[in-house]
Amino acid sequence: MFKTQKLLSFLERVNLKSSSEQVLVDTAVKDLESGSYEESVSRSLQDGLEKLALNKQISQDGIELLSSLKRKEYSSNYGLASMTWFN
Repeated sequence: MFKTQKLLSFLERVNLKSSSEQVLVDTAVKDLESGSYEESVSRSLQDGLEKLALNKQISQDGIELLSSLKRKEYSSNYGLASMTWFN
């Protein structure tokens, strides 16, 4: 629950100049508020931003957002990975 609130609060502060990028962010916020799983929302947002990047329709702010979304939080991933070692 905390991670979802963390991503939600982060995305609520994002204000991009490009309308196509902002629509992706707004959709992600709505999905998180409706209770969607954070990883799927984050992945969907990343996919949308990557499509814009491939078509060279992404702003510098969009690139920075994509980069920050792709950064891994090793503290949380380590715990998830260690659970699989013991199953």
